[in-house]
Formats: sequence, structure tokens, C-alpha cells
Amino acid sequence: MRKRLLVIFGIFGLLLAGCHTVPNAAQETNTIAPTGYASEEVQRISLFYDGSLYLYNATGFDLQQKGSWEFLGQIAFVNNLEYPTKDLNGTHLNVGQEVYRDPEFPQKLYVKYDSGFALFEAEKATKEETAEYLDYVHAEIRLATSDSLQLKLSNVSNETIIYGEAYTMEVFRDDSWEKLPVLPEDYGFIEIAYELEPGESRFMDIDFAWLYGELQKGKYKMIKEIYLPDGRVYSVPAEFEIQ
Repeated sequence: MRKRLLVIFGIFGLLLAGCHTVPNAAQETNTIAPTGYASEEVQRISLFYDGSLYLYNATGFDLQQKGSWEFLGQIAFVNNLEYPTKDLNGTHLNVGQEVYRDPEFPQKLYVKYDSGFALFEAEKATKEETAEYLDYVHAEIRLATSDSLQLKLSNVSNETIIYGEAYTMEVFRDDSWEKLPVLPEDYGFIEIAYELEPGESRFMDIDFAWLYGELQKGKYKMIKEIYLPDGRVYSVPAEFEIQ
């Protein structure tokens, strides 16, 4: 009888030990980053509007509204796992939050909270304005035909770079670059954001005939936008020739 009781107490002790280890194991799988967000989530509050990614600039959530602000709309969709690429989509926001803009400062947006407004900022640059993008990413056409090409993007910075599926193309004509006209009247790109880590390179096979048709002999360039964590946006060109 005594031996049987010892066995029962031993089994009971193992069950108690097992009950204590389960919560610890679950806690280890939910890693929290210093920002307070889960490690697999985007670590910044952000929203996308009119071709630019806007990031919260950490100045608080109690700014007062100005009479000159324009109402742009409400947050339509939130996904905390990737940066948005569609108008009025965001991360770490709530669907229905109102978004405003000051016409005098188009690179600043304001999102309404219960306590006031928060400022979101974006800076947009093009190759014609600056070549700073060379400090972050290099773009190269590895193979080009009249209807497709292979683009290589290389992150040469210490920051993670965001890019999407969208692109534009230009042709060099009469000593200047001109935008290539698109064939379809109504078109769009898949709304998705990719991350390019520091030191990483990626090859993309792009079939552009559906958008621009087959190219004739000449000099062209493809332009893709990249987004930096601080909200800056650069238009990155890659030139090529069709023989």
C-alpha cells in the first residue's frame, strides 16, 4: 500500500511540473521587440497615401487640428505584418481613423486619435532631384529583350529597404527621357511589399509587354520606388538598351 501511494504521489508531482512548464514555453515563442510589438510585426506605425509611405514621427498623439487641414478619408485596412502599399492602408492603426493633410505641407499627414492628432511624415525624392539612392540600393538590368527583362536590386546600406511590384518605364528620345505610354486604360499592380535586408540582392523577372507592348530598338530605363524605414522614398532607375 505504501509503495502504491509513493507511485501515485510521484505521478502527481510530474503532472504539476508539466503544468508549470507549458506557460513558460508559450511565453518564449511570443518574442516582443523593444518597440512593444511582436518581433514578426512591422515595428513602426505607418500609412500609405498617394504613392508614399508615411511614418509616425513620435511627437505624441495630442496635436490640435488646424482649420486649414483637408480631410482625406479613413483608414480602410490594417495589416501589422507588412508595410502598406495601398491608399489609406496602415500598420498599428485602427480601421476608421480619420486622416487629414495640411495643403501647405503635403509630405505631412495627421491621423486622429481620441486625445488629438498624430503627425506622420514622408519624404519623396527622384533621381532628377538627388542621387542619394545610390547610398542605399543599386539597380542593374542583367538581361533585356523586347518584352521582358531581369532586374537586380542590391541593398548596399545598413537599413532594410521596402519595395513593391510597381514600376514605370521611360525611353531616351531627342536627347531627353520621356515616359513610355501604357497600353491598357485601366491597370494595376499586385499590392504587396517586399523587404530587402542589408547586403542582400534579389533578381526579378519582369514581363512588361502587357503594359508597354514590345519595345523597339533604343535606350530605355525601368524605375522602381524604394522605401526607407524613416519614410524617405527614392525612385531608382536602371538603364538598358534594345539592339
